[in-house]
Amino acid sequence: MDTHPDLEPQAEDARLVYALFGAQLVHVSEVSRGLDCGCICPHCLAALIARQGEIRVAHFAHQGGQPCYWARETAIHLLAKEIISRHSALELPEVRSRDRDRVLTGARRISYNRVRVEQRFHDIIPDIIVTTEGGDLIIEVFVTNKVRNTKVEKIRQQKTRAIEVDVRNLRHVLNRTEVESQIIEETDHKFWLYTPEFDSDLPPSPKPVYLPQPLSSESAESTALMAKRRAEAEAAYKPPTRYVVPQRLSAEHRAMMMGQLPAKCKLCGKVTTNWASIECETGFCICRPCVPKATAMSLS
Repeated sequence: MDTHPDLEPQAEDARLVYALFGAQLVHVSEVSRGLDCGCICPHCLAALIARQGEIRVAHFAHQGGQPCYWARETAIHLLAKEIISRHSALELPEVRSRDRDRVLTGARRISYNRVRVEQRFHDIIPDIIVTTEGGDLIIEVFVTNKVRNTKVEKIRQQKTRAIEVDVRNLRHVLNRTEVESQIIEETDHKFWLYTPEFDSDLPPSPKPVYLPQPLSSESAESTALMAKRRAEAEAAYKPPTRYVVPQRLSAEHRAMMMGQLPAKCKLCGKVTTNWASIECETGFCICRPCVPKATAMSLS
């Protein structure tokens, strides 16, 4: 059985005043009394009884007394779509800025000459689409569930104007004329899902950050900077004080690394044991006098 957190058993039928007579939504005052009304529930499609007594407010009741907790929501949803479809004009709400402190466009009345109810529009199925001089307008009717964010995002991607009409407060309204007036004329319960004014109200783009460009190697500034870096590197260089000799090397290589045998410097070509760096595995050996030259090579 359906459940409704805000309703008690048997309470819903007392407020169900709209039902389906064939494909048409009718008010309880517009049909015959009792089962002769020939009406069915707009939600569960069960047979209804039109109770039109003089003591209680006229209403529809389910045959057998079984309540249908979502009948009223479904009825008002159908009624809202029927009213919008039957009219040719609608009052739209004002468009406010994102921070709600400015009115971008005031409330206005639009006319439309074409109405599509629950027809596919790209990859969504809106409740209603009306065609105006300014293009299509999507109208979503909110009774129990607001429009999902995924649907709103698809609407925005299509750049199609769309509003949501909140009719929850109309579930208890018994008078068709009053319902019609609120849906067509009032704007307090209408909210924009998308309108082109939203795009013009986007927050400003962040200012671009310009990173300093590297200095040209030919400029005097660059030359001075490179000389400074070279001097700092030479001043910070400390020759190794202890060699770790890999045991896998030959005795000759180990002797060269310990400064016991001379070897040829790869930069100056001199044979020496005065090493600043020696890598016998790679064959790249640097004597101490060639340290500045090696530093300059690493910085270039």
